[in-house]
Amino acid sequence: MAFDSILSELQVNAPQAFGRLQVFPLIQREQAPAPDFTLFSEALAARSVEISETSEAGNVPVLRLRSGSMKPILLIDGEELIGAKQNRILNASVLAAAGIETLIPVSCV
Repeated sequence: MAFDSILSELQVNAPQAFGRLQVFPLIQREQAPAPDFTLFSEALAARSVEISETSEAGNVPVLRLRSGSMKPILLIDGEELIGAKQNRILNASVLAAAGIETLIPVSCV
């Protein structure tokens, strides 16, 4: 997208001041489209995602996510994943593709 077209979509609002500093908020004129993903908590509630160990023995820093969702699933860094052999916490935010298996990085709780 060209810089000129980005600027044409912005509206300059009234300045906000603090002492001698003034900031002019830039607001997008048109509403941006809604993100096309499902939050992990929503996918769990809809039963369209499953978290499991990678094998019978397990692998502490990795879990398997099986997606049955029609949209990508967003998992946020720090979310607790309950179950498997032990509870884990996500090490990074992950946008897991729809309808496939994904290995996700985790740490023990």
